[in-house]
Amino acid sequence: MRCLAVCHTELVVRLLDAVLTPSCELDVLVESPALARRFDEATFGVVVGDAKRVDTFVRADLTPGTCVIVEDNGRRSLRRVLQAVRAAGGTLVWVLGTPDPAVADDVRATGATVVVAEGDPMAELIRIQRSAVAVASARGLDPDHPRNLTRSVVLS
Repeated sequence: MRCLAVCHTELVVRLLDAVLTPSCELDVLVESPALARRFDEATFGVVVGDAKRVDTFVRADLTPGTCVIVEDNGRRSLRRVLQAVRAAGGTLVWVLGTPDPAVADDVRATGATVVVAEGDPMAELIRIQRSAVAVASARGLDPDHPRNLTRSVVLS
């Protein structure tokens, strides 16, 4: 399973990498070139662009089978970000945070599945990881040995 994370903070990116990388392919979309430079040595792909633009998600190779994880930092509305995800072909959006319910309803009306984190966004990562493992297993993939993984980081 491939996940595209739209993130604003390094902490969330690092946590997603630690939780998701063993079971799925992770790419990260950030708006800040300075934040992107912090991930020069990372094993995941990094795309810099405006998350409110459809062409940014097209450039990030968003497909209907890609799970999009959006970090809601509460500083701006997610409406345009979620609309851009859907317009680019995204069908599953997982929001870390508490967006305006009307925004999620708008995106659901287009046919996309929107999952809104009910608890702490960091604790929600466990549900995302378990979902990724379940999807990988259902597709006959081994989440402990993902394809295209040429390097790994072992923490001791």
